[in-house]
Amino acid sequence: KVSPRVEWQWRSNVDPWSKDEVAEWRRYSDVENLLIEEAFQEKANSVILDLFCIDFLKGIQIRRTNPKKRRPVKRVVRE
Repeated sequence: KVSPRVEWQWRSNVDPWSKDEVAEWRRYSDVENLLIEEAFQEKANSVILDLFCIDFLKGIQIRRTNPKKRRPVKRVVRE
């Protein structure tokens, strides 16, 4: 059996919190994806990347240089 492929994505809309726009999602790079999933599997509360911190409890990414800049993230499992 092939293990499901996990992909982490962030909402890329200009206003990532808009309820009116269709949600646009972009995937993280392969390296980032690996780091995020590893932390997630270890049940960490968050993981720090170069530019962002991913908060698993809130389901958001936070820009490290400007913590007010936040976007939703999601975990997608593909068969």
